[in-house]
Amino acid sequence: MRQFLKSKILKFFGGMLCFEAFSFFIFKIKPFYDLENYFFILFILLLIFFTLKNPRYGIYLAGAELIVGSQGHLLELTLPFGVLSLRMVIFILVMICSISKAIYQKKINETTFFLRKNFWLSCFACVVVFSLLQAIIKHNEIPNIYADFNNWLYALYLFPMLFYLKNKEDWEVLKKIFIAGTLLIIIKTMFFLFVFSHDLSFGGDIYTWGRTTLWGEFTRIANGSYRIFSQSQIFCLLAFVIFLAQSLKQQKLAKNTFILTALNFFVVITSLSRSFWLAALFMTGLLFIFNFDKKILLKQIFYILSPLAVAILLFLSVVNFPVKGSNEIKGFEMINSRFANEAAVSSRWNQLPILIDGIRQAPLLGHGFGFNITYKSSDPRIKNEKNPEGYYTTYAFEWGFLDFALKFGFLGLFVYLIFILKKIYIILFKRQTKKDFQSNPFLIALTLMILTLIFVHATTPYLNHPLGLGVVISFLVVFNIVQEEHYQIENNRS
Repeated sequence: MRQFLKSKILKFFGGMLCFEAFSFFIFKIKPFYDLENYFFILFILLLIFFTLKNPRYGIYLAGAELIVGSQGHLLELTLPFGVLSLRMVIFILVMICSISKAIYQKKINETTFFLRKNFWLSCFACVVVFSLLQAIIKHNEIPNIYADFNNWLYALYLFPMLFYLKNKEDWEVLKKIFIAGTLLIIIKTMFFLFVFSHDLSFGGDIYTWGRTTLWGEFTRIANGSYRIFSQSQIFCLLAFVIFLAQSLKQQKLAKNTFILTALNFFVVITSLSRSFWLAALFMTGLLFIFNFDKKILLKQIFYILSPLAVAILLFLSVVNFPVKGSNEIKGFEMINSRFANEAAVSSRWNQLPILIDGIRQAPLLGHGFGFNITYKSSDPRIKNEKNPEGYYTTYAFEWGFLDFALKFGFLGLFVYLIFILKKIYIILFKRQTKKDFQSNPFLIALTLMILTLIFVHATTPYLNHPLGLGVVISFLVVFNIVQEEHYQIENNRS
C-alpha cells in the first residue's frame, strides 16, 4: 500500500479525479457563469505547448481521456457553428503537433515502411476510404456519413504512436494510465450506484451531469434501483480479464491482483450489460482452458471464484447499506431484470432480419458509411405516445459484425478479420514466433483485450468506436515493436 501511495498510478488517478471534479464544477456554475470556453481555450494552449515539447505527453493525455471520457464530452467548446468535444479537440491538436514534429524530425518515412509490412491493414484502410466515397456517391445522408466515419478517424493516432512510443518505458506509462483510469471508473460507478440506490438529495445534479457529459446511461429498474452503464466500463472488463489471466498464469493470488480483479468485476456486474457478462464468462472459460493444470485444479477454481464472490458482495453492499426502511435485500432483482427485460432483447432481435435484408442488397461491397435502415423497436425510449408503432431509423446497429458487413460488405469484413486474426495467430500459435512474442507482457495483455473486444463486438459495437480502436492501434504498435525485436534476434542467430 505504501508503494502504491508513492506510485505514478496514484498521481495519474489524482489528476483524472481532479479533472472530473472540475467538469462537475463547470456544470454546476454554468447557469450563472458560463466559463467553459475560457477554461477550454487555456487547456488548448497548455496542450499545444506540452505536445510540441514532447508529443508523448499529448498521446498520454489522449489515452487518459479515452479511458475515462466515455463519449468524449467531459468538457465542450461552444462555437458559432456547433460544439467541439474534448476528445475531438485533443485529437486535432495532438495530430497536428505530433505529425508536424515528425515531419521536422524526418520520421514520416516510417509510415510507408509500416504500411508495406502490414498488407492487410493497408487493404482495410482502402476499404474505409472506398466506403466513404461510396456513401457520398450513393447519396447517404451527409450528417450520418460524418457521424459514422468520424469514429474511424481515431485510428489515425496509429502514426504518432508509431513515431513516439517505441520504448518499454513509454508503454509502462500507458499501463499506469490504464490502471489509474479503470480505478477512476470503478470509483465513479460505485459513487453513482450508491447515490441513486439510496436516493440522495443531490442525485438529480449527479444524474444531469452524467447525462450532459454523455458519460453514461442511468436507468431506473426493479425496486427503485438503477442500472449504471457507461461505454468506458469496457476498460474494466478488459482489466478484469488481464488481472484474472495474471492470477492463473502465476498460479498465485497476489493481494493487489486479487483486489483489482474483484473491483473491475464489480463494474462488470454493475453495468448490467449482458454483452459484458457473456464476454467475461467466455474469457474466463478460455483462460481456464489455456491454463488448465490437473494438479492445481482446486486452486485455479479458487483463483477464479474468490474475486467474483468479493465483487458480488461489494455490489450488494453498495446497493443495500446503510439500510433504510425495508429489510429486503436489493440487487438480485436488478440482475434478474436483465434476463427478463424482453423489450431491450427483442429490439436487438428486431434489427436482425432488416440488417440481413440490407446486407443482401450489396453483399460484397456494402452500402458505405451512414446507410440507414428502419426497424420496429419495443424499447420504451422509442415506442411511446409520440411513436406508438415503435419504428426507428438509424445508421448505428447493435450487431457489430453485421454493421461491418452492411457498410463494408463481406469483403471489408473479411479483410478486417484477417488483419487482426493473422496477428493473433502469430502471437499465440505460430511455432517460429510465439516464444518471442509471448515474452512481451504488453502484447499479451493487448491480445487478451482484442479477443475480449471481438466477442463483445458481436452484440455491442466497440471495434468501430474510438474506445475499441484505441485498443486496436495500441495492439498494432506493440506488435510492430515486438516484430522488429524478433527480426533482430533472428538475424543475430543466423
